[in-house]
Amino acid sequence: QQLADKEREKSKIEKMLRELENEISEKEKALQDQLDALGDLEKRLEDETRLREELEAELDAKDRELDRLNEVEQRRREAEAEVGMTTVKGIGNGHVTIAFIRC
Repeated sequence: QQLADKEREKSKIEKMLRELENEISEKEKALQDQLDALGDLEKRLEDETRLREELEAELDAKDRELDRLNEVEQRRREAEAEVGMTTVKGIGNGHVTIAFIRC
């Protein structure tokens, strides 16, 4: 009788161990899935950060070009005021510049 009781107890303990092992395995898999998802998010963040930096660099370059063009336009206006030159846009396929000297 004692031997049968011990065998039943042993069987219950082994069953509980299997259940715990299964639960641990499921939790390990869930954790691995979360780690994989986190790795994907980290890569996406790195990609988006790199893209943002590239776009900011491009925007800075365009801002510098715009500043340069504004300076050129300002110098052109100053030169036109000096010599009385006028540029008429849209005649033919290009621009026609008419210059006259102020008297």
